[in-house]
Amino acid sequence: MTPRARSVASFAAALLGSFAALLSSQNAIAAEWSFATTSRFFAQTLSEEILVSQDFRSRTSTLTADRLEYQLILGGTFDFRPIDELGVHLALNSGLIAFGSDGVFGDGLALKDHAKRTLFLGRVSADAQLGESGVLELEAGRVRQEIGRGLIYDAYGFGLSADLDFALLPDVFPLRMFVCGLIPDGSFFDRPPANPLVTVELELTPTNEISVALLFAGYFDNGEGLVGFFQEAAWRSRMAGLSEVLRNALGQQALLELLEYRHATGELAYRVDTLGEVAWGGFAVELSWPSFWLSATLLAQLGTVDVRSEPNDELTQLVRRAPRLKAINRALLEEQAIEIGVRAAMFQLETEARASKALSLGGFLALATGDDAELDRRLTSFFGLAPRLGYTPIFFNGGVTYDFATPTVTAVSPDGAGLAAAGLRVVLRPTKKFRAELSGALLAATISNPDRGILFGTEAGVDVSYRLGAGFSASLEFAALSAGSYYGDLPAGLQGVASLSYEKGRTQR
Repeated sequence: MTPRARSVASFAAALLGSFAALLSSQNAIAAEWSFATTSRFFAQTLSEEILVSQDFRSRTSTLTADRLEYQLILGGTFDFRPIDELGVHLALNSGLIAFGSDGVFGDGLALKDHAKRTLFLGRVSADAQLGESGVLELEAGRVRQEIGRGLIYDAYGFGLSADLDFALLPDVFPLRMFVCGLIPDGSFFDRPPANPLVTVELELTPTNEISVALLFAGYFDNGEGLVGFFQEAAWRSRMAGLSEVLRNALGQQALLELLEYRHATGELAYRVDTLGEVAWGGFAVELSWPSFWLSATLLAQLGTVDVRSEPNDELTQLVRRAPRLKAINRALLEEQAIEIGVRAAMFQLETEARASKALSLGGFLALATGDDAELDRRLTSFFGLAPRLGYTPIFFNGGVTYDFATPTVTAVSPDGAGLAAAGLRVVLRPTKKFRAELSGALLAATISNPDRGILFGTEAGVDVSYRLGAGFSASLEFAALSAGSYYGDLPAGLQGVASLSYEKGRTQR
């Protein structure tokens, strides 16, 4: 057993022992528990060209154009406070377990691997509330943090946070300060690189209806932290430089195609490593009244990343054995290092207005800078460590099937080409049990491509749900994505979901 595995096992044993001792103690003040499960029948057909371009897709997405699955989600929480100042939290989270023709997967991984990484757990932490009215709250453990309103990070990680809320004190300035240090990886037994993410948030609430927050986050890549994001771009950059030589000087078009094919199969590649720092800064505003709600977030992204690439053993052996490649031997085999300056920004706005008791109107606007996806000295495509964009079910993957345990550094736009998206929705609630939502969105890039247009496409959807009673609810969802000029002439993407959910909870004192 690895040292990390032993420490996790010891922590779990101590936590469970505390549960048993405190539950049997008369000092336990309050305990809350809940259980939830969702069964989903999921069907989707979507062109591979769209799937491949979606760098922001979660690990649960696959490159399968047609999917027909039964999906199961299990969740539960157990929270108790032995004293007012101390709380312990344990959550069950199965992730998305999918049963399909290719087998059984948990959040896109083989179920065994998923279980090993997550132990089917969610939040596992302890908190302490200090000072008058709990003005300071400290929490440590495995928690899910939403950083930058979800544009930077929305996933599990191990860390420590401090939440200082002066608004809980009488006659004090209504200021809240939140500070968190996090290792942005929620897997229990895979040792992540020591690449910390630090965030600071200052929130001012002058009235109950208005909130203004200053946001800052910094990520320190001490090695391998951003490899997944830059690896493909590093290969494209080196192949672009070689293509002139192979095509014109050597006339080896067939050889170039062979290299590209064997890279696609994973045989030939460049090992990539990254070092650097990336920071995000901006503000968020929220307005909330009984009949109107608005949330706006603006973030700027700055940083410097060193990207180093060298050929793997298979590529090295191929070049040394092939006489035709002697002329470009050095270019193929040398280690390259590029310092990339990151300069990007993103704006997000969401709003909803209640026209009547049964009718609400809402919408969203999302703007993000992009670039041409070539690896050069500057990157202007906005990316996050684990962004979660739930604007639409198909194009943005709905924010449903994310692998929160293993964050994926991704651009928020397909191919990093930037994003200009807007959508509207109409929500009907004729009764307390029935809800229907109609939505539509227009999706485009911000960087033009001479070979294609900028329109990603349009998406429309309908979502109908009904509360059956006794904790049960049922829903039907359908969405259609019409591909635009950015992708060319592709068939429409379709998605249908039928689900049955159950929730139950209780508070005991």
